Amino acid sequence: MNRADGKDAGFGLLEALVALVIVALALSTFWATMGGAYRASQRAKSYAGSIIAARSQLDGMGIDDPLQSGTFTGTYPNRAHWRMTVTPLDKQGPEGAQPPNSPAYWISLEVLDRQGKDLFVLETAKVAGGLP
Repeated sequence: MNRADGKDAGFGLLEALVALVIVALALSTFWATMGGAYRASQRAKSYAGSIIAARSQLDGMGIDDPLQSGTFTGTYPNRAHWRMTVTPLDKQGPEGAQPPNSPAYWISLEVLDRQGKDLFVLETAKVAGGLP
């Protein structure tokens, strides 16, 4: 559009394209950030689910499943892998402490992600036939 004094008024095609490119870059940056935040929240949700499942499994040892020495493996519903090592404990406790009548075990539960990298390890001691 031309003004009466011969100068152009308004935006030209080049200015409109530059504005469109700026808006597109801003939107793509926004959506990339939102996608990263969504993936991070999904990882945190999966990690929390693994912790809950591992704690439940560890608490149930000796109640749901009998305590026995060995190494056991499996997969949780969120596809995290686990490896549990159950080893007998010596019956010698601190001075003056009575050893338990039932065998005691040290339980180490490693939880690994889908690629096999360690996420965390939970450890506890349990007495066979005892309360958790």
